[in-house]
Amino acid sequence: MNENIQNTQEEFTLRKFWEMIKKSGKRLLVFTIIAVIIGACVAAVIAVTTIGEKEYCGVLEFTHSGIDDGLDPDGNVLDYNRIKTSSVINAALQSMGIAEEEIAAVSLILEENIYIEPYIPANVQKEMETNASYTYYPSRYIVKAVYDKATGFSDTQYTAFVNALMKSYVEYFKEYYSYAITPFVAIGANAIDNVADYYDLIYNYKLEIEEVQASVNALPASYSAITGKLTSQINVIDSYLTELENYILINNVQKEGAKLSLNDNLTSRKNSFDYQAKIYKNQSKSLTTAIEKYQQIFESVTVSGDKITINSYDVSTYNALVNDNKNAVRLQTTYQARANELSDKLTLIGTTLCTAQNRTYVENGFSNLAEMYASLVESVNKELSDYASKEVMNTGVRVVNSAYTVTDISFFAAIVAFVIIVLVGVFAAVITTAVAEKKKAKNTNTPSAPESDATPEGQAE
Repeated sequence: MNENIQNTQEEFTLRKFWEMIKKSGKRLLVFTIIAVIIGACVAAVIAVTTIGEKEYCGVLEFTHSGIDDGLDPDGNVLDYNRIKTSSVINAALQSMGIAEEEIAAVSLILEENIYIEPYIPANVQKEMETNASYTYYPSRYIVKAVYDKATGFSDTQYTAFVNALMKSYVEYFKEYYSYAITPFVAIGANAIDNVADYYDLIYNYKLEIEEVQASVNALPASYSAITGKLTSQINVIDSYLTELENYILINNVQKEGAKLSLNDNLTSRKNSFDYQAKIYKNQSKSLTTAIEKYQQIFESVTVSGDKITINSYDVSTYNALVNDNKNAVRLQTTYQARANELSDKLTLIGTTLCTAQNRTYVENGFSNLAEMYASLVESVNKELSDYASKEVMNTGVRVVNSAYTVTDISFFAAIVAFVIIVLVGVFAAVITTAVAEKKKAKNTNTPSAPESDATPEGQAE
């Protein structure tokens, strides 16, 4: 019975409330609009007053072997905080075109507000929480710069700085772990003025071309197409150089005022190479004797190809002797080959006196050679630089995410405040309507006092 009465009262109340909403009409609309405006203002104030620190983030990923064990390319524990060292920060600021005075002023401020945070996937984090023995070494790191007004940087500058910082670290990584290359320098057309004789410049070109070819040959097999292209370009220059060299020798062409004759020049070079070959031959002989004596010390020595196994604590010393001997033999062979080549060149030297026309021809030849070599150096440097960049990306470090902005704002509190204020406005409209309806009903139901036409005298009668 009581339950039925309670349900009837609830139904009545809800029905009455709904009727009040319908009766509120314009009042409800006005109150709601006012509540929305007030709620929006309050929500905005809450959002602004609860806004957290603005952060500018980017993501770097290490890709070298050993990173899964937390190691750097040298096998040491990875020190990822090098990302925020002063040298890396300063290089980033310089790349942004910031003046030295400003760099000095903001560098330390930035360093104190940069954080390097390991990125741990959610599934790994869960595994680490449930399994105490689980070990995980991150390969990705979030580079975070927290806003500090003391730097005077704008949002755009902070974003540019984080990008520049990551790029600067990649360059630092390349150089520190020997991914970077030392670019070749072209021999200028005026190099002829800095040598005693034409043949000296010929030999300078020979040595430079040998180094360029060695660097090209060091590229991996995957670069075979590029290696072939560069080698063809080198061969063209080498052929041109040989033709110019033979012209100088056959026509006995020398610079005016040259102190040595061509014959004396080449003979002096040949003797120097013979002497170097002899030094390394003797060095190899001494090393071979030392190696043989060393072998007698040990009970067992196993030689398999280039691998030497010795049952002794001093195996490193023995292997060092073997490596030194190999290097001595290689250098002896190189210098002897150069001496032999010069012996052949000596037979080409002519006996005629050179003319001004001969000198003009040779100098024009060197001018053309300088242009050809400069083009080769540009091509080689570009390919080697691209190779180094790809190597550091594939087996070093790379940028995964460019800079983005993160701002912590308490939107939940703002939304809750907005909803509450709007609901208060709705209820206020309904309550106001209910009060008005109650007053109206009260005025309608109250009887007015009856008017009397009788006079006192009439009543008395």
